[in-house]
Amino acid sequence: QVGGFTWFEHDANLEISNLLSTSDYDSNWNVQMSPNPANGYFEVIGVPAGGSFQLFTVSGRLIKTNGTGEFDVADLSNGLYLVLITRNEQRQTEKLIVKN
Repeated sequence: QVGGFTWFEHDANLEISNLLSTSDYDSNWNVQMSPNPANGYFEVIGVPAGGSFQLFTVSGRLIKTNGTGEFDVADLSNGLYLVLITRNEQRQTEKLIVKN
């Protein structure tokens, strides 16, 4: 591994794989975060049933997860957060501002 990349050698051909790459199956749902900025509570709208939702700090620390898309954020500090929405092989990341 060099600089966050893994190198593989196959029949004298070199192939590079970025360990932090996103899925080839990113969604294009019409997602809305409401309200955004959030004050105590927000919900994710526009994702088909069966999705899972994870709330992260911008540094990548997982804070909360659930299967409904409804979050209580009253206990969070003001700032920018990321919401990862996953359903089957599709995923989408949305920005959320918390302003309590």
